[in-house]
Amino acid sequence: MKSAEGREVGQIIGDETIARELEAFCGLLEREWGEELVSIVLFGSWARGKARPESDIDLLIVKKSVPPRRFDRTKVWIRLAERISEDFRCRLSAILLDPEMAKITKPYYLDMIEAVAILYDRDGFFQGVLDRLRERMRELGTRRVWDEDGNPYWILKPGSKPGEEIVL
Repeated sequence: MKSAEGREVGQIIGDETIARELEAFCGLLEREWGEELVSIVLFGSWARGKARPESDIDLLIVKKSVPPRRFDRTKVWIRLAERISEDFRCRLSAILLDPEMAKITKPYYLDMIEAVAILYDRDGFFQGVLDRLRERMRELGTRRVWDEDGNPYWILKPGSKPGEEIVL
């Protein structure tokens, strides 16, 4: 299975078993949701290639129509997840959004700027979301820095004042 960028998912994540499970799950979503499916995005430690055996598999799934309440959205993908292997299902941490929700920058999008595997992307939708975010971050001068313990954080707008609203 290749990401939207043309990279082999197994090489990105370093685990062929997980790559096969992801491929099966993506296929299930495509069959079940058809034209409703917009994007499937792998992020977090698996996309960075730094996952440990106990790491969750973080997925952002964009579907044209989803329930407005987060709890109800979670129930939607859990029904599908029941049809995949128990080991994979227990490790899966999925976020389900509709396209309008997905266009609004979320904190976890910042890490996607540096490490993401777009597994499915109808008409380049989510790639466009990330491209717009990258451009906005460039305009603001956003940069990632590390504290003395090696933990990363973002300076969204160098020189901003406390309480200043920063829109990404």
